[in-house]
Amino acid sequence: MSVAITSYNYGRYLAECLESCLAQTIAADEIVMIDDGSTDNSWEIASTYSLRHPQIRAIRNKNQGMCSAANAAIAASSGDVVLMIDSDDIMAPERIEKVLAALRMPVDGRVPGWVHHPLKRFSAAQKDLGLIPHYAAGALPHGYLVDQVHQLVHCPVVTPMSGLAFRRELLRAIGPLDDDRGMQQDMQLSLAGTLFSPVAFIAEGLTRYRIHPESSSAGGLMS
Repeated sequence: MSVAITSYNYGRYLAECLESCLAQTIAADEIVMIDDGSTDNSWEIASTYSLRHPQIRAIRNKNQGMCSAANAAIAASSGDVVLMIDSDDIMAPERIEKVLAALRMPVDGRVPGWVHHPLKRFSAAQKDLGLIPHYAAGALPHGYLVDQVHQLVHCPVVTPMSGLAFRRELLRAIGPLDDDRGMQQDMQLSLAGTLFSPVAFIAEGLTRYRIHPESSSAGGLMS
């Protein structure tokens, strides 16, 4: 099991994210953190943690965007399962345990290649802003969804990056993400994953999703 973290100028949140990755009920074999050319103290924090905890690998790249950072994190990790998280978010202690359990359960008669779950929104001012995304009862994106993609002409899974986890073989099939595609990394992964494999849905908020002015979703539907 690998945890893949992408980070850019989120030094003030990074330690809390890393601590949550280290506090899992089932420990990750490795935690790979890609710093996408931050200009704050992110690299100093990541380096300190990697010296203290041998399972943490911190890699510093020049700034190329979050798709490139996600590609680098996936490529640098070695686990059979890769759990995604942004460096301003916080994992629940049982996230790895429940993701692994979901990946063992057949979906539509097949082993799922990936898992998604809601996130619990919070901010500095409000500790509980509800779950995202919201899926209508009876319409949970679970199973083999390729027919829905063809009918709707969009991906029915709209879970942010910090609620996604993938088997290594599915990530190989998806291939590298494209910074020039005009689609964020989580949507690229979800759309391709939906076309290749059934997905398991865990109906629990297993990541705390931080709302703050610098986040890419600030002011949007997710905030």
